[in-house]
Amino acid sequence: MMPDLDEDCEQIRILHMDNDPDLSRYIENISEKKRFLVVSCTSDQEALELLTREAFDIVIAEHLPPRMDGIALLRAARLIAPHLPFIFFTGSQDEDLPIDALNNGADHYIRKNRDPKSLSSGLGEAIFHAVRKIEEGRDQRENIRYIAEHCTDLIIVTDRDGEIVSVSPSSMTMLGYAPEEFPGAVLNDDQITGREIARRAGDGEEDRERAHEAGREIRVRKRDGAYATLDVRCSPICAGGARQGTLVIARDVTDLKREEERLRDVNKRLALLSSVTRHDILNQVAVLVGYLELLGEDLEDRPDLADVLKIIETATRKIEQQITFTREYEKIGIKAPCWQNVRDVLGNAQGPRKLKGVDLVVSTGTLEVYADQMLYKAFSSLIDNAVRHAGAFTTISVTFRTEGPEGIITFRDNGVGVSDAIKERIFSKGFGLDAGFGLYLTREILDITGISIAERGEAGKGACFEIRLPAGTWRC
Repeated sequence: MMPDLDEDCEQIRILHMDNDPDLSRYIENISEKKRFLVVSCTSDQEALELLTREAFDIVIAEHLPPRMDGIALLRAARLIAPHLPFIFFTGSQDEDLPIDALNNGADHYIRKNRDPKSLSSGLGEAIFHAVRKIEEGRDQRENIRYIAEHCTDLIIVTDRDGEIVSVSPSSMTMLGYAPEEFPGAVLNDDQITGREIARRAGDGEEDRERAHEAGREIRVRKRDGAYATLDVRCSPICAGGARQGTLVIARDVTDLKREEERLRDVNKRLALLSSVTRHDILNQVAVLVGYLELLGEDLEDRPDLADVLKIIETATRKIEQQITFTREYEKIGIKAPCWQNVRDVLGNAQGPRKLKGVDLVVSTGTLEVYADQMLYKAFSSLIDNAVRHAGAFTTISVTFRTEGPEGIITFRDNGVGVSDAIKERIFSKGFGLDAGFGLYLTREILDITGISIAERGEAGKGACFEIRLPAGTWRC
């Protein structure tokens, strides 16, 4: 029994290439055949001309070369309309034709050497599935249209040449220009139009494959003369394995940028207050330490009081260390993360100091990491940790490898290593014989962009810090 089609759906236009142009007898059992408008032709050249001039929903083609070359028509149709349902309905006895047809993207293949009833049923079934495919596509387009009409973001669709195909109604509320005005609207002082902005977004598409580079901020002038900042993102529209155009989405981030500027101003004021306060406290601590040293000299013959004095001095030194630490910690996250070459950052981390008798071997190639701009401090703390705790060591090696989508930087020395009991505790604030802030600071800096660090070495065989880089935070 033939499946039923929805009579309320739009008309279905069928291009039929055959030396027998009468298709009606094969589809007479489809109850909704009145929905079909069949345009017949008798050559692939004629069919191709029709495809380039008119819109069709289904192609039904015979294969009788050279005049009616169904394979040639199929290939041409896929270039014009990659998702157009294509049905081979042929009397050809070529045994290779079914494979060639399916390999070139045919949706169905039906031989005519069957009894009329089963032939009609087979073609009807193929048409039914083709119609369902068409209707699903129309539903998808309707959903996209609905989203575009109700979305507050500006949605632009361009063709493969960068020409604007459609603009969402939000162009009116966002910029003051109706969709039909947007392509020619002059949107900044350099006379850049909406058309040029969309084209530039598409041109830079391949350079922004990574999430952190996906957006491009542009400043535009609205119809009323006010300026707005737009975050523009794009993605390719592909069909049949080929790029057919670009989807551009622009979001008004003017208020967000204003808030960012306000926060930067607040942070600047807080940093100034913190700096002044820290300076004053350290001055007082210096005075306190000085008097403690003088008092210690006077109490050399009073060991009972000298012990108390030592406790006070130790506490004072810790206060000094903690206040000094705030100077470094307040810098984390102040500036936006950026891409940084690991080899260069390690060079900055080492600075002018010389690691006597120690070779720093960096084997990371062109690796770049998306991290906080204090990444050099994170690496510097790892080097300091080796100098302070590795004992007699001769080498620090930094290597890189991948595990699936993640990248892993290994920072290894050949010193005494780290005991299993303290592998996690070494990253805690205050742990260790000194200030205990180095590795804590390292973890905090890396965590800004989701990068993690752990100690994976074997005690007695050197420390081994693994820095795990999630997908999107590394590139070579």
